[in-house]
Amino acid sequence: MRGNSLVGSLAFAALAALGSIPWMMVAGRLLAAPVALGIWCLGAAVVYVAWIAESWSRALVIGALAGGLALLVGVLTPMPAGAIVGGGSILAIARSGFLYRGKPARVLVVEGLLVGGGLLLARWLADASLLATGLAIWSFFLVQSLFFLIGGMHKRPSEEVTGDPFERACQQAIALMEEPSV
Repeated sequence: MRGNSLVGSLAFAALAALGSIPWMMVAGRLLAAPVALGIWCLGAAVVYVAWIAESWSRALVIGALAGGLALLVGVLTPMPAGAIVGGGSILAIARSGFLYRGKPARVLVVEGLLVGGGLLLARWLADASLLATGLAIWSFFLVQSLFFLIGGMHKRPSEEVTGDPFERACQQAIALMEEPSV
C-alpha cells in the first residue's frame, strides 16, 4: 500500500504513534529521553516523506534528500524542540516542494496550517508519559493526512526517463516534420 492517499496517510499515523512507544522505552533509557524523541520525530518525518511518494524510485530520492536534511537538523538544533520543528519543516518542504505542486501562495498557506496546526495540536497533547507522546505523534500525522483532502494540489510529473533516448528523439523529430506548417 502506498501512502499517497488519505487511507495510506492514516495508516502511517497509526504506525508512527504505535512505534514511538517501544522506541521511547528502549532508546529513552539508552539515550536521554529528549534526544530519543527528537530522533524519532526526525526519522518519522523522513519515512513519511518517502511513504507519500508516488513511486519507489521517487521515494528513495526524496527520502535520501529528507534524510540528509534531517541529519543536518539533528546535529545543529537542540533536542527535542528543534528536531520536532525541523522535522515538520522538512516534511512541508519535501511534500510541497518536490512531491506535489500548487500555486505558491496556496502552498504556503496549506503547509503553514497543516504543519503549524499539527505541531500545535501535538504540543497541546504532549506530556511526560509514553502514551501522551504516542498520542501527540498520532495527532500530528492525523493533521498531515488532511493534505489529501485539500483540493488544488497535484502530483509533480516524474522526470524519470523511460525508453531509448534515440527513439524518443526520432519520434519527436517525426512529429515536428508531420506538423502542418502555417
